[in-house]
Parts: sequence; C-alpha cells; structure tokens
Amino acid sequence: MLRATVGLLLMAKRVLFVCVENSNRSQMAEAFARLHGGDNIEALSAGSAPSGNDGLAAAATAAVAYWQMAM
Repeated sequence: MLRATVGLLLMAKRVLFVCVENSNRSQMAEAFARLHGGDNIEALSAGSAPSGNDGLAAAATAAVAYWQMAM
C-alpha cells in the first residue's frame, strides 16, 4: 500500500487546456504550465475546431520565457 501511495505522489499532474481553435490561448497556457510546472505538470492543449498556430502564441511565450530567464 505504501509503495502505491508513494508512486502516486511522484506522478505528474496532467492538465488539458481547451479552447475552440487551439491557436493561441490554450497553446500559451500549455507552454506556461510546462515552463512553471517543470516535471510536476504534464500539460496539453486541444481545440474543438483546431485551426493551427498562427505564430502569436509561440512569439509571446518565447518573449515571456526570455524575460523570465533574464530576471
């Protein structure tokens, strides 16, 4: 019983961010969860009618990650 409990405590939390197009908001939320959650978070994003990435999410996430590393 103890071994199973310890195993559960070491497992990462799985988080799914969903928005309609999965082109910006959910992708940014996934990136920030991965950035701040480290090995404790397994982040994913999805959309009910995916339209792809227009680059805005990647650019904004990269800018924030760079800014945070400089602090």
